[in-house]
Amino acid sequence: MPSIFISYRRSDSQADAGRIYDRLAAYFGPREVFKDVDDIPPGVDFRDYLNTTLNQCWVVVVVIGPGWLTATDSSGQRRLDNPADWVRVEVEEALRRDGVLVVPLLVGHAAMPRPDQLPDSLQNLAYRNCGEARPDPDFHRDMSRLIARLAPYLHPASEPSPAAPPLPWPAKPQPWNRDPLSLGLSRQRFLKWLAGVGWGWRASGVLAGWCRNS
Repeated sequence: MPSIFISYRRSDSQADAGRIYDRLAAYFGPREVFKDVDDIPPGVDFRDYLNTTLNQCWVVVVVIGPGWLTATDSSGQRRLDNPADWVRVEVEEALRRDGVLVVPLLVGHAAMPRPDQLPDSLQNLAYRNCGEARPDPDFHRDMSRLIARLAPYLHPASEPSPAAPPLPWPAKPQPWNRDPLSLGLSRQRFLKWLAGVGWGWRASGVLAGWCRNS
């Protein structure tokens, strides 16, 4: 199961959440990062799946854009004031669990909400140290800082492998010694050995030349 849960509101920060996911997944691995619709299998009850996934994550990144606090539904009610609002449910559950690192991440030059602007169940979020993912050219630098902050809680997708030791340099080949006496054989024994391995007529020519040069 994933270790990082990204909570965001689509109407507020969908594009930013996508870029944040890409950076986190590139470092920690795609299986370690959850971002709702991209990761829910077809036919699964998304409510149960979200709850199960959230309960098994160690880090929850709450992406807060300019409209996160004030987003309203079709009736004009502020979404965060609805106990069934899924962003509210996600953050409530994350704050309720012990041992979970909850990181508010500001995007789009958003400001951190004050406690009195949040429902009672979310007010602790205002006291969490926040990060920021500013637009380019600062985005990747900000994300590198966030990754460094999360790394002690998690592990990267792959550790750099140590450099392979250099291969030993091949020994210089020794010149072939054409003298059969270097093999420790007398001429008579060498001739018998060649005859035994059956070199045939080609061997006889080699032997004749060698005998003449001896």
